[in-house]
Amino acid sequence: INEVIPEAGGSAVRLRDPKTNELCDAAPASGKSARRLSLAKPASSGGAAVFHSQEAEIVTGEGRPGYPAEFGDSGSAVVSPIWSGRKPIGVLDIRSKAEHVFGVEVKSLAELWGRQLGLYDHLAGSISELKNAIDQQAQAYTDVEHQLMGPLITALRRVQEAASVAKK
Repeated sequence: INEVIPEAGGSAVRLRDPKTNELCDAAPASGKSARRLSLAKPASSGGAAVFHSQEAEIVTGEGRPGYPAEFGDSGSAVVSPIWSGRKPIGVLDIRSKAEHVFGVEVKSLAELWGRQLGLYDHLAGSISELKNAIDQQAQAYTDVEHQLMGPLITALRRVQEAASVAKK
């Protein structure tokens, strides 16, 4: 983000925890996760208003109750929902210690990045589901093969026994 927006002092991604419906800080996923990002500790209220309004916002400390608590010592921030399909799954925020440094072009970039993050999360989940379906299908074929082999082996033995009896 800092390469594209030099005045950005920091950024964060927060995702909705489906169990608690709270926004949680996101961290890289480890192990076999359907998501590329996993949920870390619950976030302070950072971005909750944007998540619920589903509208990106340029936020300054002026006239914004709870703003300093939400984004610490930041003077301004741009917060955008992260969309997966038609529903928000979290928020992306870009912060600066300076006041009023972000314009509508940065808000538009944050909205674009929020949609991209949501798309990546959706695609990662779809790939994981597809892999699980393929694994289940392979197991089903193996099960059918074993079920068919039993009667086939029994029939083969009977034919062999019949052939050996016929030779005698």
